[in-house]
Amino acid sequence: VLGPRATSAGAVMSSYRITHIDIHRQRRRLLVQACNRLHAVAWVEQLYGDAWYIAAVRVIGGRS
Repeated sequence: VLGPRATSAGAVMSSYRITHIDIHRQRRRLLVQACNRLHAVAWVEQLYGDAWYIAAVRVIGGRS
């Protein structure tokens, strides 16, 4: 189910569609649950390294 979710700490989680392209032009697209866009981007860069290009779009309802 997409959309905001309450966590045990009271923060609202949202879904973000992330596109990450690294310096070798390897593209990765994934759906991330995070409390805000900055945290979603930081998590993906921690996972895959610095991005040559990165985009984070909040997903509200619909299909992912």
